[in-house]
Amino acid sequence: MLHNQFLCIAAMWVRRVQEVGRGTFTVSLPREWVERVGLDKGSKLLIVDGGSSLLLRPPKPPVVYEKEVKVRRGYERLSVKEVLASYLLGYDVVRVVCDGGFDPDGRRIVKDVCRKLIGLEVIGEDSSSITFQCIVDPEKLDVEKTFDRLRFLVYTLQEDIARILSQDPSKMYMLTDRDDEIDRLYFLLVRLLRSPVDVSGVTIQFSRRLDIRVAGLLLENIADRLTKLAYTLSEAGGLPSDLISKLKPIVDRLSSIRDAALKMFIEGVLEYMDRFEKLVYENSELIEEFRRISSIHPDPKVRDACLEVASIVEEIVRSYVDIADLTTPK
Repeated sequence: MLHNQFLCIAAMWVRRVQEVGRGTFTVSLPREWVERVGLDKGSKLLIVDGGSSLLLRPPKPPVVYEKEVKVRRGYERLSVKEVLASYLLGYDVVRVVCDGGFDPDGRRIVKDVCRKLIGLEVIGEDSSSITFQCIVDPEKLDVEKTFDRLRFLVYTLQEDIARILSQDPSKMYMLTDRDDEIDRLYFLLVRLLRSPVDVSGVTIQFSRRLDIRVAGLLLENIADRLTKLAYTLSEAGGLPSDLISKLKPIVDRLSSIRDAALKMFIEGVLEYMDRFEKLVYENSELIEEFRRISSIHPDPKVRDACLEVASIVEEIVRSYVDIADLTTPK
């Protein structure tokens, strides 16, 4: 039985290309394959351009994965974590049921989860239940492009910090809430990675999926650190000009470290590793100099802020080092 199935799946057919009308070409489908995948007259096929080949994909029957989450009145925050976990696991519909019914605050807490997750909508509710549905179709989104979007948001956040630091550090407070959108995109990326087939129709290898998942988490952590950096600089109330002048080259070097790490990871090239390691070493020297000068500043508030800034930058650098270490040569 298994041997016959293997022969069926591995079978190859030769068909002649026929021209019908003006500029229309057709190829007949093998009856054996048509019957096996359940096609009929009028059935639709998805045809994916693979360059020198075409991939034919029959329509998949719609499958809706549902989950029910039960929560006690007054403990609605616990259900938020379960809704998030269900979203990441790929459930299409999640129904939150509260024994005794929701109070107004509890209902608001549960419904606020929609703000954290892309594509999650409330499709029904009554006194004791709220039903969510994810309207995102994983087969219509691209994992690599979603990762690129995540990378771009982190890039712009880091560049905005560098720009404001150079132009007007007093406006640093404007960047202290930019990580929410990055979190939402990271959650979407995790959900998409759980789909076995990308929008291109090409299966992404498990090892690559794992690397993208880890790199996405590292970028999300970097965004958190960048937001914390902006907050720390904002709360410091303006650092002295001599310390700002020492901090600027550190932030500039951080951009070069980011670019080199992500270039290696995305392109799968290790030829930038020597330059990357040199940038990391040089930045560590600059951080130590910044830390040494700020530690003798007479204002304790300035000292504490600068020491925290130095630690945050070191954490960001370590995350970029971890991304670089994920590089798999192509």
